[in-house]
Amino acid sequence: MNNTESQLIELLSRAIRKDNNIKIYDNVNWDNFINIATDHNIEGVIYSIINNNKDKLNISDELLERMKAFAFYTGIAQVRKIAYLDIVFKEFNDNNIPVIALKGLVVRELYPEPDQRSMCDADVLVNEKDIPRITEVLKNIGYDLESEDEHFHLKFRHRLYPMIEVHWSLIEGKELDEFLWKNTIKTKIINTEITTLGYEDFALHLCHHMVHHMIGMGFGLRQIADLVLFTEAYRYKIDWTSFRNKAKEQEIERFTLIIFALCRNLFNMEIPEEVLDRDIIYSPNLELLIEDIIVGGVFGTSDKTKTIGNSISINMNQNDDNPFISMMKKLIIVLNPADETLEGKYSYAKKIKILKPIAGIQQIYHGRFNEDYSLIENIRILYRGIKISKDRNNLIRWLEI
Repeated sequence: MNNTESQLIELLSRAIRKDNNIKIYDNVNWDNFINIATDHNIEGVIYSIINNNKDKLNISDELLERMKAFAFYTGIAQVRKIAYLDIVFKEFNDNNIPVIALKGLVVRELYPEPDQRSMCDADVLVNEKDIPRITEVLKNIGYDLESEDEHFHLKFRHRLYPMIEVHWSLIEGKELDEFLWKNTIKTKIINTEITTLGYEDFALHLCHHMVHHMIGMGFGLRQIADLVLFTEAYRYKIDWTSFRNKAKEQEIERFTLIIFALCRNLFNMEIPEEVLDRDIIYSPNLELLIEDIIVGGVFGTSDKTKTIGNSISINMNQNDDNPFISMMKKLIIVLNPADETLEGKYSYAKKIKILKPIAGIQQIYHGRFNEDYSLIENIRILYRGIKISKDRNNLIRWLEI
């Protein structure tokens, strides 16, 4: 990491813990700093700590005002979304539909300023038999079902309320473990009581969510910050031996150990002994993973060349009948003849069918080439993207997903 990236990690780490004892780095490029923070959707999270230390950090008033405006509008938007979701969950309760709240709706409350931990939608888990009832309730509120061909979740959109994703399984391709319902815990969203996963299952869910995005286009710093805050808040309420055994059963043990090592190296989090692997902590691959995360942004798409590389990695299982796809495969084989991932040997992805095209190779060619660049410049971008795909495939193998 360069000093700009190190300063960002330092401030994010202190901000989520409300700790003003910050380390100052020299030669920080504040324009790049803000761009990276925006890409990772953490601008509002770190605004207060930057404002409190603006004299030490030597950030310009112009950039500080930009962050202030972002934080202000983020806060307003999130207050509105939570108020709407309070209404939605009250309807679920009034209709006696068991619903488990997931991800951002729960972890946001762990942040010093919850409304700065933005969320675009709300994810809920239900029993599959309750899908017709929850669909009816949402439609009565004014939601529309986006599509009916999903086999993992359904998306409901509203002209004012946040989008809601209704899941009936936490892991695609696997039935919902009814034992999850016995370990749920209660919390609140404004005035309404809601149910969420037990501490152990929620931590696993955060890891699975990162796996899902890593196999796709990558994940960002905010997902790691979520896990850090959750672990530090509930580490003594989690049976970490059981947690690791479940991770092994669900085939994400190594990925989980690596992510906890990442939490230590980036956020100085004390790792529970049961999920501590010292070989991983000092692995050079960890730095490569950090670079992949920082460059990619919150959904792995902030850098154009990296986006092309990610898309190539994702689309290697596309149909060989497409001449452009066939050409791309040949190019990658030339650059990396020993790349076994071309055979689709991702264990997690193969078994639960998460590895699927996010963007067709045709879209890479037609949509991601910049018309402002010359043909030679675009070819260079594509070439670098192919090399990135090679590095990313190596990371996927190392993560064992």
